[in-house]
Amino acid sequence: MSAKMDANSNASHDESKNQSQVSSESYPISQPLATILRIAVQLDDDDDCNSSPSSPSTSISNITVIRDSAQDALQNIIRNCFVAMDEMYFYTQPSKRKKDSFQHRLCIRISTNEEENSLSITDYGSGMTRSDLINALGVGSRLSSDALMAARAIHTEELNRLKAVNNKECKDNDKSNHQEDDNESVSSSSSSDSSSSSSTVSDNADDVDENINDDTDLEEEKIIIPCTAKDIGGFYASLCTLGVAVEIGTKSKFDEYYEFKLSSHESNGEKDKASFSTFTIARPMDEGQMPSAYNGYNKFNDVRGESGTRITIKLNKNSIQAGMLNQKDVLKPML
Repeated sequence: MSAKMDANSNASHDESKNQSQVSSESYPISQPLATILRIAVQLDDDDDCNSSPSSPSTSISNITVIRDSAQDALQNIIRNCFVAMDEMYFYTQPSKRKKDSFQHRLCIRISTNEEENSLSITDYGSGMTRSDLINALGVGSRLSSDALMAARAIHTEELNRLKAVNNKECKDNDKSNHQEDDNESVSSSSSSDSSSSSSTVSDNADDVDENINDDTDLEEEKIIIPCTAKDIGGFYASLCTLGVAVEIGTKSKFDEYYEFKLSSHESNGEKDKASFSTFTIARPMDEGQMPSAYNGYNKFNDVRGESGTRITIKLNKNSIQAGMLNQKDVLKPML
């Protein structure tokens, strides 16, 4: 009898591990914030960028990104963990606070994965509901005036560059049409050769002047993008400093377990031109189920029980080079 029960329980555990997402929805992120994140992360993930996450800024071409230090970025995340644990502590009845089942939840777990180049921070605090994920993380904090101006400047510059490229293509087409007309005139008569040669000289002179004008049009003013906690909020400031993507698994006592994903890359690993335009919220389990070791959440950094939050950041190249995967020598001294 016990053997049958064990077999049934193992089968149910395997089914829960292999269970696909019950529900998944994508939501748009606020446009100014999406623009800032896209530019900041793409610059930080560029091969030509040689800065480190401890440096206050990164400059490429005419764009300068101002970031928090790696220590400040970690402290912003850890601070949110303490706030969640304090909220869970005071919402718990005093008679349950001294129990061992409650005491072991008063900790923050930090782990790294060298294969996936990720950093995970887990707390067993109050967690977040679906509404919290949409209204807090999806909408983001209120942007500062400097951040809004930077987003507008980036949008204007991208439009100008697109217009310049379109104008250049039109001019190239006109130039090719002129050359075809000149060739036809050369084959017709010798007298037209002299006229066509003079016209081509004038056309070449005009093309040189137009190319000079194009080069001057592409010269833009310096754009400063503030990606600090006071400008875009602590969570997204930490993402700009440390990573290129983030995944959050959270369970509130009053809601189901949800997974929040925000990434600048497609599934095939190539950069998405419309990155950070949307975020995804998925519910991997049926209603009423809690994450536990019995249904696949048995890793050190997994959320288990009635509440908690796990933040997993895929580190950028600069963070990896700075040793952010080294828990003993780098992360522990920072904290």
